[in-house]
Amino acid sequence: MTERPCCVCGNKELDTSNPLIDDNPWYAVHLNCLNTPAFFAFNEKLKRADKDYARYSDLITVGLVIHCEGCGLPHDLSPKGVGFDPTWELYHCSDCATKSEEEINPYDHLEIVNALDNLSETFAMGASWADVGPKVEALALSVNDKLDIKRCSCGGAFSLTAHPRCHGCNSVLIESAFHFTLDLSGSDEAAQE
Repeated sequence: MTERPCCVCGNKELDTSNPLIDDNPWYAVHLNCLNTPAFFAFNEKLKRADKDYARYSDLITVGLVIHCEGCGLPHDLSPKGVGFDPTWELYHCSDCATKSEEEINPYDHLEIVNALDNLSETFAMGASWADVGPKVEALALSVNDKLDIKRCSCGGAFSLTAHPRCHGCNSVLIESAFHFTLDLSGSDEAAQE
């Protein structure tokens, strides 16, 4: 039995068909209660009441719509290495919005993926990029010989440490190497035609 009840139904029961997910310091929730209207209402209320939780919630959300502070272009922000396929999908270019199709597969590079997962969790739980960035930089330097990282056509380097950039004006969208973005304006498709 867990110490905390489900934030939606109030029960503490553990059931293999409806497990109680208790993986963050703010709440526990049953799998069947997650993604219900009651959970969304609880989540929004908690985000308004707790800025640390609001940051955590935004950083772990897949498909969070953000807008570039430079030009206003909308982007879809998602964390790397989550879901059923824990592959760290994309490297960003250090100088432009180009993303490499290279990936870090946990089956080939388990210790690298585990280190990135741990650093990403530390970042989501409240550490700043100033605190986590040097550790990502050190990891990137230590694994460069294990990964086949190519250069971008702009001359920049694809890097584990590069931040996602705007597809319109090239501004850094978020100080994070743990996220990737998709352009929601359609300019990616127009550039490929």
